[in-house]
Amino acid sequence: MSDLIYISFIGEKTVGKSSIVDSYDSKHYNPDLYATKRVETHIMKNSFTGELNVYVYDMAGETHEATIIALCAKCDVIVLVYDKTYKKSFRKIDDFHNIIIQHIYPEKSVVVLLGNKTDDTLGEQVNTDEGYNKHQYLKTDLFIETSAKTGYNINELFQKIEEEVKKKRERIIEVFQKEETDYLIEPQIHNYICPCSCRCICPSCRCCECTLL
Repeated sequence: MSDLIYISFIGEKTVGKSSIVDSYDSKHYNPDLYATKRVETHIMKNSFTGELNVYVYDMAGETHEATIIALCAKCDVIVLVYDKTYKKSFRKIDDFHNIIIQHIYPEKSVVVLLGNKTDDTLGEQVNTDEGYNKHQYLKTDLFIETSAKTGYNINELFQKIEEEVKKKRERIIEVFQKEETDYLIEPQIHNYICPCSCRCICPSCRCCECTLL
């Protein structure tokens, strides 16, 4: 049975959140895709690796903070999306990050910084170095640039997400198993040796006369 990954795409309106999801799900770009007016759910049962199911929440750009908090709290992955041709959407990333970072578990949740619309090189307002520096500053788990229009890095995005989720889940299991073994009582080695001929090393066993003295 496949595992589920719950993903939230968060960003300003028109950055291409719905197009990214649709491009991956349908394997083609739809120029007539309408803007998201509310939180929409996309269930993609066949993921890139064929091992993990993907359950996506595509949030509208004007989604209220309370809705973001409620959804992020139960998501495995948060994808912060900005438009490389729209500087304001890039600046807004800090605000979204400040909201989510207070309501997720870093050891469990994967946070991705994503710059969309790499195809529009003439209109670019945010270059790759700026995006990468933001990724380092916010300490997000992944940074990637995509184009929903050309399909550039769309498959790679979900593949990297799945790989990172697997790593974090494996780490959690390892920590859990270690904590369980930490509760085991280590055998005590005593340096005591009974002075009589029995040479018993346990002072509490009372197996000979000298331990009763």
